[in-house]
Amino acid sequence: MRFVREVLSWLLSGFLCLVFVHWCLFPFIGPHSIGPFFFVPEGQDGVFSELLAIYDWDWLEPDGRYGFAVGLMLSVMCLVVRPLRKLGAGLAFCLCGWLVGLQAFNVLPMDLSLVDDATNDDNGAQFILALASLMAAGLLWIVTPRGKRRA
Repeated sequence: MRFVREVLSWLLSGFLCLVFVHWCLFPFIGPHSIGPFFFVPEGQDGVFSELLAIYDWDWLEPDGRYGFAVGLMLSVMCLVVRPLRKLGAGLAFCLCGWLVGLQAFNVLPMDLSLVDDATNDDNGAQFILALASLMAAGLLWIVTPRGKRRA
Protein backbone atom coordinates (compact mmCIF):
# COMPACT_ATOMS: atom_id res chain seq x y z
CA MET A 1 0.00 0.00 0.00
CA ARG A 2 2.87 2.37 0.78
CA PHE A 3 4.34 1.76 -2.69
CA VAL A 4 1.02 2.67 -4.37
CA ARG A 5 0.77 5.84 -2.29
CA GLU A 6 4.34 6.78 -3.17
CA VAL A 7 3.77 6.27 -6.91
CA LEU A 8 0.49 8.21 -6.81
CA SER A 9 2.27 10.95 -4.88
CA TRP A 10 4.92 11.26 -7.61
CA LEU A 11 2.31 11.22 -10.39
CA LEU A 12 0.18 13.93 -8.78
CA SER A 13 3.17 16.11 -7.97
CA GLY A 14 4.43 15.72 -11.55
CA PHE A 15 1.03 16.79 -12.90
CA LEU A 16 0.95 19.83 -10.62
CA CYS A 17 4.53 20.80 -11.51
CA LEU A 18 3.78 20.66 -15.24
CA VAL A 19 0.61 22.73 -14.89
CA PHE A 20 2.25 25.35 -12.66
CA VAL A 21 5.31 25.77 -14.88
CA HIS A 22 3.00 26.07 -17.89
CA TRP A 23 0.93 28.75 -16.17
CA CYS A 24 4.01 30.77 -15.27
CA LEU A 25 5.93 30.56 -18.55
CA PHE A 26 3.60 29.83 -21.47
CA PRO A 27 0.39 31.56 -22.55
CA PHE A 28 -2.97 29.92 -22.04
CA ILE A 29 -5.27 30.57 -24.99
CA GLY A 30 -8.58 32.13 -24.06
CA PRO A 31 -10.38 35.40 -23.45
CA HIS A 32 -9.02 35.80 -19.91
CA SER A 33 -5.51 34.42 -20.00
CA ILE A 34 -4.13 33.14 -16.70
CA GLY A 35 -0.60 32.96 -17.96
CA PRO A 36 2.17 33.40 -18.47
CA PHE A 37 2.21 35.20 -15.15
CA PHE A 38 5.81 36.35 -15.53
CA PHE A 39 5.88 37.57 -19.13
CA VAL A 40 2.59 39.38 -19.74
CA PRO A 41 2.93 43.18 -19.97
CA GLU A 42 1.16 45.11 -17.23
CA GLY A 43 -2.55 45.41 -17.92
CA GLN A 44 -2.63 42.56 -20.47
CA ASP A 45 -3.53 39.69 -18.11
CA GLY A 46 -7.29 39.18 -18.24
CA VAL A 47 -8.18 38.02 -14.73
CA PHE A 48 -5.90 40.25 -12.67
CA SER A 49 -6.44 43.33 -14.89
CA GLU A 50 -10.22 43.08 -14.80
CA LEU A 51 -10.26 42.54 -11.05
CA LEU A 52 -8.04 45.62 -10.74
CA ALA A 53 -10.53 47.59 -12.82
CA ILE A 54 -13.48 46.39 -10.72
CA TYR A 55 -12.04 46.65 -7.20
CA ASP A 56 -9.24 49.20 -7.74
CA TRP A 57 -6.83 47.18 -5.59
CA ASP A 58 -3.40 48.47 -6.56
CA TRP A 59 -1.61 45.31 -5.41
CA LEU A 60 -3.39 43.08 -7.96
CA GLU A 61 -1.58 44.14 -11.11
CA PRO A 62 1.33 43.45 -11.56
CA ASP A 63 2.46 42.78 -7.96
CA GLY A 64 -0.31 40.29 -7.14
CA ARG A 65 0.24 38.44 -10.40
CA TYR A 66 4.01 38.22 -9.80
CA GLY A 67 3.48 37.14 -6.20
CA PHE A 68 1.09 34.44 -7.34
CA ALA A 69 3.64 33.19 -9.88
CA VAL A 70 6.41 33.13 -7.27
CA GLY A 71 4.08 31.14 -4.99
CA LEU A 72 3.50 28.66 -7.81
CA MET A 73 7.25 28.26 -8.37
CA LEU A 74 7.85 27.77 -4.62
CA SER A 75 5.17 25.11 -4.67
CA VAL A 76 6.90 23.39 -7.60
CA MET A 77 10.20 23.36 -5.71
CA CYS A 78 8.53 21.89 -2.62
CA LEU A 79 6.71 19.25 -4.69
CA VAL A 80 9.95 18.04 -6.25
CA VAL A 81 11.78 17.67 -2.92
CA ARG A 82 10.31 14.56 -1.24
CA PRO A 83 10.46 15.71 2.44
CA LEU A 84 8.72 19.00 1.55
CA ARG A 85 5.96 17.49 -0.59
CA LYS A 86 3.21 17.95 2.04
CA LEU A 87 4.13 21.62 2.35
CA GLY A 88 4.10 21.99 -1.44
CA ALA A 89 0.71 20.27 -1.66
CA GLY A 90 -0.73 22.62 0.95
CA LEU A 91 0.65 25.68 -0.83
CA ALA A 92 -0.61 24.36 -4.18
CA PHE A 93 -4.06 23.77 -2.68
CA CYS A 94 -4.23 27.34 -1.36
CA LEU A 95 -3.05 28.88 -4.64
CA CYS A 96 -5.33 26.74 -6.80
CA GLY A 97 -8.24 27.49 -4.49
CA TRP A 98 -7.55 31.19 -4.89
CA LEU A 99 -7.37 30.82 -8.68
CA VAL A 100 -10.60 28.82 -8.80
CA GLY A 101 -12.19 31.53 -6.65
CA LEU A 102 -10.98 34.24 -9.04
CA GLN A 103 -12.42 32.37 -11.98
CA ALA A 104 -15.65 31.68 -10.12
CA PHE A 105 -16.26 35.44 -10.29
CA ASN A 106 -17.35 34.69 -13.86
CA VAL A 107 -20.41 32.98 -12.41
CA LEU A 108 -21.27 35.80 -10.03
CA PRO A 109 -23.18 38.85 -11.27
CA MET A 110 -20.08 40.88 -12.08
CA ASP A 111 -18.70 42.33 -15.25
CA LEU A 112 -16.18 39.56 -15.93
CA SER A 113 -17.45 37.87 -19.07
CA LEU A 114 -16.39 34.37 -20.03
CA VAL A 115 -16.28 35.17 -23.73
CA ASP A 116 -15.26 38.36 -25.51
CA ASP A 117 -16.60 37.15 -28.83
CA ALA A 118 -17.34 33.83 -30.52
CA THR A 119 -13.70 33.23 -31.50
CA ASN A 120 -12.29 33.55 -27.97
CA ASP A 121 -14.43 30.90 -26.27
CA ASP A 122 -12.34 28.36 -24.34
CA ASN A 123 -15.43 26.33 -23.30
CA GLY A 124 -14.35 26.45 -19.66
CA ALA A 125 -11.03 24.65 -20.23
CA GLN A 126 -9.13 27.16 -18.12
CA PHE A 127 -11.53 26.75 -15.18
CA ILE A 128 -11.54 22.95 -15.51
CA LEU A 129 -7.71 22.86 -15.45
CA ALA A 130 -7.66 25.06 -12.33
CA LEU A 131 -10.30 22.84 -10.68
CA ALA A 132 -8.39 19.67 -11.62
CA SER A 133 -5.23 21.18 -10.12
CA LEU A 134 -7.13 22.01 -6.93
CA MET A 135 -8.40 18.44 -6.64
CA ALA A 136 -4.94 17.00 -7.44
CA ALA A 137 -3.36 19.16 -4.73
CA GLY A 138 -5.96 18.05 -2.18
CA LEU A 139 -5.51 14.40 -3.13
CA LEU A 140 -1.74 14.80 -2.99
CA TRP A 141 -2.02 16.14 0.56
CA ILE A 142 -3.99 13.03 1.56
CA VAL A 143 -1.96 10.46 -0.39
CA THR A 144 1.60 11.59 0.41
CA PRO A 145 3.00 9.06 2.86
CA ARG A 146 4.42 10.30 6.11
CA GLY A 147 8.12 10.01 6.80
CA LYS A 148 9.50 6.95 8.51
CA ARG A 149 8.81 6.89 12.22
CA ARG A 150 11.72 6.80 14.58
CA ALA A 151 11.69 4.20 17.31
